[in-house]
Formats: sequence, C-alpha cells, structure tokens
Amino acid sequence: MLIFLTGMPGSGKTSFGQTLAQQLTLPIWDMDDLIEQKAQMRIPTIFEQQGEGHFRELERQVLHEIIEDKSASAIVATGGGAPCFFDNMEQINKAGISIYLDTPIYLIVERMLRKTQDRPLYQQATPEALREKLTKTFWQRKKFYWQAQIILKTEEM
Repeated sequence: MLIFLTGMPGSGKTSFGQTLAQQLTLPIWDMDDLIEQKAQMRIPTIFEQQGEGHFRELERQVLHEIIEDKSASAIVATGGGAPCFFDNMEQINKAGISIYLDTPIYLIVERMLRKTQDRPLYQQATPEALREKLTKTFWQRKKFYWQAQIILKTEEM
C-alpha cells in the first residue's frame, strides 16, 4: 500500500507523514530526499546548475521507481510540485491513496519564512512577496491537488 501526501511546499507533508508512518508502522519516503540521493546533490544545486526542467524529470523518475516497486508499502511525501507535472497525479491516484494537505497560505508563509534556504523557488523573498508567490502557485496547482482522493484541512488538525 502506498499513501501519497500532496500539497503546497510548507504544507506539512513531511511532518504529517512522519506521524502517519509511526501510527501505521510504515516507512516514510520523502521524494525530495530520494531525488537528492539519485542526483547526488542537493535540490537547490540541481535547480542552480541544471534548471527546474531537469529537476522535474528527476522527480518523475523517482515517482515511477516508487510506483514500480509492487511490494512497497510506505507513506510518500511528494514534493509540492510533483503532482502538477507530466501525468504524475494520474499515476499517483492509480498507484495508491492520495491525500492533499489543504493548508492555509498564511500558515505556509510562516513556515517558509523560517526555511527558505531549502526551497529554491522561494529564496530571498520578503513576507509579502512570498505570500504573493505562494498564492499564485496555489492557484496554478489547485486543479492537480484537488484530484486527490482525500482532502485534509490541516488547520483543523
């Protein structure tokens, strides 16, 4: 059984995934970690040296590797953009259970302001610029996120 956690960067996929993994006694696989292992470099370096297009292709490859392991049971914390490129969301829904963590933008901004160095698309942003960029990104991605089989409003958790 594969459970895929989707949502905006900073929505809590990794944190929630760790809790869920403990409760279900399943491993948690963070796609960003798997991408870094595959590329043998950190994600900000991939973006800087090879561009977002190359990163998205690596992300797709890692997703397919997870799905192809038919014996796998795990919680998979996807990257924020993973469901939004290629046919990734369709593949996620076919391969397991998809959960969208619907987190308000104001909470994401608070979290991201503490960790922008880990997020290449949001580095060096003022709080206002970050809120604007995240809001724009959300509206571009919502049609993919809303294809999830389960939607959890994280503000209520």
